[in-house]
Amino acid sequence: MTHVRLRLLWHPQPQFAGYHLAQHDGFAAAREVELDCLPLDFSVGPIAAVLDGAADFAVASPAHMLESRAPQDLVMLLAIQQASSLVYGARRSAGITDARDLAGKRIAVWPGGEDLELRWMLHRAGVPAGSATLVPVADTVAALASGETDAAQMTTYHEVFELEAAVPSLDAFALLAAADRDAALLKDGLFARRDFVAAHPALTQRVIDAVLEGWTLAFADPEVALARTLAGAPADFVDPSFWEAAPPAFRRRP
Repeated sequence: MTHVRLRLLWHPQPQFAGYHLAQHDGFAAAREVELDCLPLDFSVGPIAAVLDGAADFAVASPAHMLESRAPQDLVMLLAIQQASSLVYGARRSAGITDARDLAGKRIAVWPGGEDLELRWMLHRAGVPAGSATLVPVADTVAALASGETDAAQMTTYHEVFELEAAVPSLDAFALLAAADRDAALLKDGLFARRDFVAAHPALTQRVIDAVLEGWTLAFADPEVALARTLAGAPADFVDPSFWEAAPPAFRRRP
């Protein structure tokens, strides 16, 4: 049995269901892999953890890779989210209905360098470089809902629903998509160092196969995937009232 460390982008949640199923439903163990899915560490991002040798694999986006200190040392092994899941919620009251309206506005973004798609969308919309202020915050929804920012980076499967629950009406916000400007990027995938893959090709393939089997089950049975994911979440991360409504919400598309 070979121990393998896989760093996630966040706490255990359905975004990572296939990886959790690979670990907890025996798909990795069946391939002689002891898979350990490690939650977020704010001090070291997933790509940095792989580059530093603190993790063997990481869940990250191409934006993380391209903005890292050594993109040439990394390889993307799987693209799970093969279309962008990002949207940019913006206050209509601030005069924002299109990406070009973000000039001069404050936009909440996640820390850690995942704003490449946003910057490309702004460029494609003709927004002058530097005219929009990117504000790194851990909770982009809170920043937008409180009025701290005019817009916020979100995912269609998570933060959009948090915003919907936090404000009187979602109709007060425009949901801007990079795809409308032909600027969308792939989102989550599986990354590793090139030298690790070259040194351990068979192990790498076993991990890929286990993860693919996990995601196959997740897509076939979302309820099982959700249950397994919540079982591994820290107690203070699980709000029962939120998760009771989660199964239909996570399958919705705004």
